[in-house]
Amino acid sequence: MYKTSVSGVGCDGTGDFTSLREAVQAAGSAEHTIILLPGSYSMHWPVSLVHALSSDDNDNDNYGFRVEAFEHRLQIIGCGHVEIVGAHGAATPSVVFASGRGTFITLDNIELTSRGDHVPSALNVPIGLGIMAAEQAKVSLHGCQLSCISSCIHVAGGAEVTMVKSFVTKSASAVVAYPDGSFYARDSKFEDLTDRAIQIAGGCCRLEMCHFRDITLQALVINMAKGKGAATLTDCSIVHSGNIQSAHAVLVNDGVAVLERCKVEKNRGGGILLQAGNQYNNSTAYPEVKIIGCTINGNAASGIEMFGGKLKVCDSRIQENALTGIAIHYAVSGTKATRACILRNHISGNHASSISNTEKMTLKPPEISITGGRKCMERVTLEHNSGNTIAGVSTEVFDEHLAREIREGRHFKEFWELLTTSKELDKLVEEMYFVDAFTGHRMDRQTASPQGENFAAHFSAVERILDPAAARTLSAADIATVHFDKSALKDSHERMRSDQLRMQAQTTQPNEIVLPIDLAAATSSSRDHAKHRQTSADLLHCTIRDLCPFIGRHAPGVLLRGSLCVDAMKCASFMSVLVDNAGDAVRLSIYNHPCLGAEHWSKCFPKGMRLGVKEPLFKRSADGGFSLRVDDPRDLVFSTAVCSWRPCGIAETNEVPLKRCSRCKVAAYCCKEHQTLDWKRGGHPLECVVCKF
Repeated sequence: MYKTSVSGVGCDGTGDFTSLREAVQAAGSAEHTIILLPGSYSMHWPVSLVHALSSDDNDNDNYGFRVEAFEHRLQIIGCGHVEIVGAHGAATPSVVFASGRGTFITLDNIELTSRGDHVPSALNVPIGLGIMAAEQAKVSLHGCQLSCISSCIHVAGGAEVTMVKSFVTKSASAVVAYPDGSFYARDSKFEDLTDRAIQIAGGCCRLEMCHFRDITLQALVINMAKGKGAATLTDCSIVHSGNIQSAHAVLVNDGVAVLERCKVEKNRGGGILLQAGNQYNNSTAYPEVKIIGCTINGNAASGIEMFGGKLKVCDSRIQENALTGIAIHYAVSGTKATRACILRNHISGNHASSISNTEKMTLKPPEISITGGRKCMERVTLEHNSGNTIAGVSTEVFDEHLAREIREGRHFKEFWELLTTSKELDKLVEEMYFVDAFTGHRMDRQTASPQGENFAAHFSAVERILDPAAARTLSAADIATVHFDKSALKDSHERMRSDQLRMQAQTTQPNEIVLPIDLAAATSSSRDHAKHRQTSADLLHCTIRDLCPFIGRHAPGVLLRGSLCVDAMKCASFMSVLVDNAGDAVRLSIYNHPCLGAEHWSKCFPKGMRLGVKEPLFKRSADGGFSLRVDDPRDLVFSTAVCSWRPCGIAETNEVPLKRCSRCKVAAYCCKEHQTLDWKRGGHPLECVVCKF
């Protein structure tokens, strides 16, 4: 706040001025602060508000207030609810125009909007321009809201616009950055926009902790940049944006885009699209995109799709997308256009269904599809990705078929969609081969495993993934963003569980073998072992993120508490997803549990169960993710009541209530028989103390 020169403006005459125009004109060319008292300040064109500090009266009709001078600093602060309303009547109106080196405008707690009754009925969106910054001017917004404006912010010609804790909604587009224009936003929201949210047309932008939701077209577009546009997104999220027909959440035609620890989830189209060349210009520049530590999950088309350019995807999670996880269309792009590097990613669960249009063949689509065969694979690097990741690579037969489709003007189909509709399915699949995404080596189609001499390389890659020293090169923030995401882990677990149940329903083998349980051994060893272990009262509470420095080993002296957000599934262990009090999630595997082979195993670790893990073992999984492993069930501390007869382990739920011991009110049992067994063989008489309350 510039305390040397302060004036107040009130609609009811309580301030120094009754008009914002008068206050700006009186500010002169020095540092000045204007405090707007609560109310609505209307700007009507052509009669409208201020042409401040500019001698050119011909432009007076086009701007709300215009600051165009050397070394002018103006701060406008809203006290309470302050609304600046533009009723657009000029050809290219702007509520705020800033131009000239040394021009600084700061808006605090202001709402910029346009009146709905001035919007032409023929248009579906408002008209007008909110803020125009040009010629090295600087504009800063803090706690502001922009709504019902055609294009909220334009920045060009060396100008800078900064937005902090602000909100853009119910408009057409949010930001357009023209050549040499710079836009920075932090902790801001962009919602309910009828066009693109941010378009980079030769300028640059940096977004930190920003959130995009319900954008009709793309949340971010880099085009018309001629190779000069650049955008960096850090800790941002993009959800419910784009459309299935033509708009991915992020589109890069040329220029550079970097996404770090971002979430691109549940969008109406694909996730991220690289498309060299576009209808807007004849630029020979190619797009370049780096995706580091991101989650691309649950989108309605491919997670990442590439038609030329350079792509690098590292340490990211790409799963549950409706089409391919990563699609590289090399044949369309040309030999010099495509170069991709896909390293250390968790890629799983993409594609809604398998390919099956003949009685002879049912083919599960791979997570990565690549056209162009050997020529393309020379320019694609696949290493250290999750163990279930397979890339399908087309050869010349498929590429010729694809080129013919394009020449004949038919709409280009996604790799696997083309297989489902082609009459030449068998021939196309025979001309296809698969690549192990761990090693990049070619795989055998029948066994879906590396061929011959590549077995050693495959398992060597698995060992490198599991190496704790290699995992420690990742920062805690990178691990948390990709691997502790609750919705992604929950979707992955539910998919694996449904696949397991479907396979069990289709099998003709007899029911699973119930493992015998030595009840006496299970109880007596538990009592002896417990004497030498720390109790939960001796341990410090921790969160999942606190475990990041302890990759591959037990975290000493801590207790991790949380709840299960899914019903457990059973393989060699009980598998579930644990969510801590901070909202982070991690896979949980419980081995050697006495109920693993029991008929009632599904009642032991239900959804919603609360428990803790003593000195948890935090390790890297073979699929490239992270998980907690419990080898000794006695390391578990239950907050949810569990049947006190240890070999039972049934947890209390609304459907399965447990009854307490009438004497101590602590022990709980699922049935009378287990209470009797625990009294006779479980040692409960040694623990049962009469409750005094």
